[in-house]
Amino acid sequence: IASESYGGHYMPQLTMEILNRNTDNYINFKGFLVGNPYVDPFSNTLTQFQAFYDHGLVAKPLYDAWVENCSDRNHYNVVTCEELKDEIFDKWGDRINKYALDYPVCKESHSSSRMKWLPSSQILRLMELVGTPVLSDKDIYHPCEVSHLIEYLNRNDVQKALHSKPGIKWTICAKGVINYHKDGLPRTHLYRELVEMGTEGKHSLNMLIYSGDDDSVCSTAGTQEWIYDLGVEAGENLLWKPWKANEQTAGFVTHFDLGDSADATFTFVTVHGAGHEVPAYRPVEALQMFKIFLRGEW
Repeated sequence: IASESYGGHYMPQLTMEILNRNTDNYINFKGFLVGNPYVDPFSNTLTQFQAFYDHGLVAKPLYDAWVENCSDRNHYNVVTCEELKDEIFDKWGDRINKYALDYPVCKESHSSSRMKWLPSSQILRLMELVGTPVLSDKDIYHPCEVSHLIEYLNRNDVQKALHSKPGIKWTICAKGVINYHKDGLPRTHLYRELVEMGTEGKHSLNMLIYSGDDDSVCSTAGTQEWIYDLGVEAGENLLWKPWKANEQTAGFVTHFDLGDSADATFTFVTVHGAGHEVPAYRPVEALQMFKIFLRGEW
């Protein structure tokens, strides 16, 4: 099973549910992978603004103020931090893609079709929902893919062909269809429990966390914050090894040591130059990563 973004919450929950109910091994459950997962809200936010600063998107005085008021989990100044966020984002306008900091945004206007100028191809609210972009057949990113997809899925002839309910307006992660109760709490404990079950030999799952390193919303740095809090260490000579696609370095892979009793694996992979939804930004590398995982080489 696999997911991305907010799947960082429900993917380990679904995994636990399958493990707990699959007492007769009716399901041949092999593992899960989750990309740029939303797991710990605080480390997400903290490393997001670090990414902004490292990409030259925030002035030093503003970033220093952010670090002073917003970098301590136990002394987070909500009012000041929200004001600093607003000031930073106001300076940007709507032409920075937070989900892929080095990628262009869609510049098409869709006012006639109930759509505003898109702040990114995902047209998502910051750190709330996940989109599902159309994959390109080449490793080329098209910033308006999702806007075109939305237009297409709202055509009467398309909805008729899909046997959709009349009068339904298709949107990404539409509210009212699936409603999540977001409590702002981290879900690190779910991964820790799965890893512990692996070290104790209670399951033989292959667990892969992957991360596009151009995303700020669920950044690579934020993911590493909670991964290295799970109580496992990288295996000997297995820390941050380059992996390749098309003879180019596609990112780095770390294999964690779950102990001699383990028949499970836990692996962290980065995809260099990919944004929040890795297959949308680096489809060639994403497919290569997926094949390697399915072959059991990671």
